This record gives sequence, structure tokens and C-alpha cells, in this order.
Amino acid sequence: MQQYNFPLDIKRKNTWLISYGDLITLLMTFFIMMISVESGRISQVHKWINQQLTFSTEEFKEYITDKNISGINVQQDTKGIHITIQSKGMFKEGDAVPNRELISQLTHIANVIDSLNIISLDKIPSYKEDLMFFRKKGLDWVVKILVEGHTDNIRIIPGSRYNNNWELSAARAQTVMRALQEQIDLPSEYFAIKGYSEFKPIVDNNSIQNRFINRRVDIIVNASLLKM
Repeated sequence: MQQYNFPLDIKRKNTWLISYGDLITLLMTFFIMMISVESGRISQVHKWINQQLTFSTEEFKEYITDKNISGINVQQDTKGIHITIQSKGMFKEGDAVPNRELISQLTHIANVIDSLNIISLDKIPSYKEDLMFFRKKGLDWVVKILVEGHTDNIRIIPGSRYNNNWELSAARAQTVMRALQEQIDLPSEYFAIKGYSEFKPIVDNNSIQNRFINRRVDIIVNASLLKM
């Protein structure tokens, strides 16, 4: 069998391919390692945030139970701490003027929110180290309070102050937001409202009882680490 002997200079020219291949392998390994480390940090951050929200939800529930406050439901969901106010005659019919019970409920809610750990996390010694670490990474702890207004499917009476349920639900959300904003020590930009009219019912609007259930205000408190 005939053998071919390549010149020495050709062999030398091909040796760079081996070095280049090793370099690419090392770079790929490095980037995979960095992605794994970063993913681990992100996972830790999400776990940490979820813990703070869970603690705060339990604080809220304990307060509502201890004070025996009715018409308020508190739970934690994917949005954060979800507070639903649902009591008879919260507002004057077809208007956004709150009744006395709602004003009292909002005072209780504001007191609880203002005392939650997530509101004043930087003032708690056990969390200062965590927050300093995150801030070095360019992240800051931010709390958001979103107020959502919901109505039933009964149309607004002609000549009323509001033209439709869209306007009414947004106005009611704004009333609640202002009441909270006056009592909670947070910057104004941390508050927001949404009006959903009749289009996010809990149950079908096919009875008086169901329409009562759908007339509600949701307050969603969430906290997250955002880029500064």
C-alpha cells in the first residue's frame, strides 16, 4: 500500500487547529459555568422575594383575624399579596363615594401595609446585609401597590356622573388608592390603578348575590428587585 509523507511545514500549519479547538472548548465551558452561576443567583433572588411576600401575607391574615374585620379577604398569588374588599354598599350606587365601613376597612388595610416588613425592609437589621448585596449588583427593593376596580354588569343610569362601568370602576379604584396613599409612607410613583368594569367577574352576573360578589376592589401589593 502506497504511503504519502506530508512535508513538515504542512503539519505545522495544521497544529493551530488543535489549539483553536481547545480554546473554543474552554470558552464554551466558561460561559456555561457563568450561566449556571447566574441562574443560581436569580433563583435565590426569586426565592428570597417569595419568602418576604409569604411572611407579609401571614402578617396580614393574622391582623384581620385578630381585629375580627369582615369583608376583607387576603391571599398570596402570582401577582403578590392579593387583598379583596367585598362588602355591602362600599360605595354610593353608581358613584365612587365610599361609605363609612369602607373608610374604616381602608384605614385597617393601610395600617397593616405600612407595618409590613416588605415596606421597610431596609430598616430591619437582619435584612440590611441582603439589601446591600443586591444594591452592589445594581438592584433595588421596590414595592408596588396596584388598586383594581370591578363592577357588575348593570348599566349606568343615563345622566349619572359616570358614562359607563369603565369610568366607574376606575374612579372607585382611584378613591381607594388615594385613601391608601395618604396613609402609607411610600412614594406616589409606587401606586397605580386599573378599572376592569364588568369584564373580570368572579362568577356569572346572573343573580343579585353573584353581582354583589363581582362588585369589589382588589388591592395587590407586590415587591421586587429592580435595576436602579
